[in-house]
Amino acid sequence: DEIAAGMGIGVGAVANALAFLEQAGRATHLLDDRYLSDAATRRVEETARRTLTAYHRQNALRRTMPRDGLRAPLAKAATVRDFGVLVRLLAVRGVVQLEGNGVRLPEHSVEMPAGWQQPADEILAVYAGAGLQPPSPDNFQANYRRDINVRSILTILSENGKLAHIVDDLYIHEDAMTRVRAILRRLATHAEGITVGSVRDATESSRKVILPLLEYLDAQHVTQRIDERRVLLPEATDKVV
Repeated sequence: DEIAAGMGIGVGAVANALAFLEQAGRATHLLDDRYLSDAATRRVEETARRTLTAYHRQNALRRTMPRDGLRAPLAKAATVRDFGVLVRLLAVRGVVQLEGNGVRLPEHSVEMPAGWQQPADEILAVYAGAGLQPPSPDNFQANYRRDINVRSILTILSENGKLAHIVDDLYIHEDAMTRVRAILRRLATHAEGITVGSVRDATESSRKVILPLLEYLDAQHVTQRIDERRVLLPEATDKVV
């Protein structure tokens, strides 16, 4: 509409011209009513790759970069104010992979250093058996050589989805997290609802674990706190805000 008004021609003629440019690879549709030139599209893609490559190099134990890390670089690469549109475009074109609130290059993964896999398996097994009464990370380091860094192992296990890093030294196994979600769905149908006390009793855990766990789930948009209760939010979609 803006192009048609500015050039004094019909909207249909503009739409046809944009369709021709897109088919010729000279314009990219931004999943709304806007387009980027081929040069701007390349600039956006190269900026995203360069930014993420640097982040992955400097943060080898992190699977993803927070999405907001792309906000400033992309704003310089293209005069598109809607950051979410650009990120969705990059994901659709396969330039980036979106995971929750994070973003990564599709080829990037977090690898366990040589010699660390057996300790990692042993630590993971302990957390699997502990459920919602997880141990402190400090309990492990004495069992291993100095060059086997338990904290780094926990970070890798968390980044790869085997553990949930709740807060500080609190990690919970993925199976226990699945159990918690099932319990929350059941409690949501009861009169008392989802409270710290009801979840503590249903899981036979402690307030010391359940309170930060529920706050973690709030931050993950699984639950929302309303006064002293919580409600389950609809299934999260991979939307960009």
